[in-house]
Amino acid sequence: MSYRVPPLQLVELRTFSSQLHSMVDQLQEQMIEEHECDNAKREWIEGISNELYAPLEGIIQNVELLKTNSVTNPEEYRRIVQETYTDAFQLRKLINNLIQHARLSSHDTQLNLEETDV
Repeated sequence: MSYRVPPLQLVELRTFSSQLHSMVDQLQEQMIEEHECDNAKREWIEGISNELYAPLEGIIQNVELLKTNSVTNPEEYRRIVQETYTDAFQLRKLINNLIQHARLSSHDTQLNLEETDV
């Protein structure tokens, strides 16, 4: 344990300092990119939440109308049922798109390229 690191010369200190500053700059850039990515994810989740909320709220309101038996007109009843069906179908489509997006953005997904005749 008698080995000692020789004292650094001024040129070596400048090189070390330059390398250290470069590493700090890279870390700062990575932190900015991660922050921007987090913001984009948050905005995306907010958008998806709003898109899912609208048809779900329509379904709930229509079911509450039907549940209270306040709709006596057959045409109005059919309209509400059709509206509920449309909202449910839209909600299912949004959820399927969300699941597909999650699968495609997963790191486990692999692309298999094959030649084909056109």
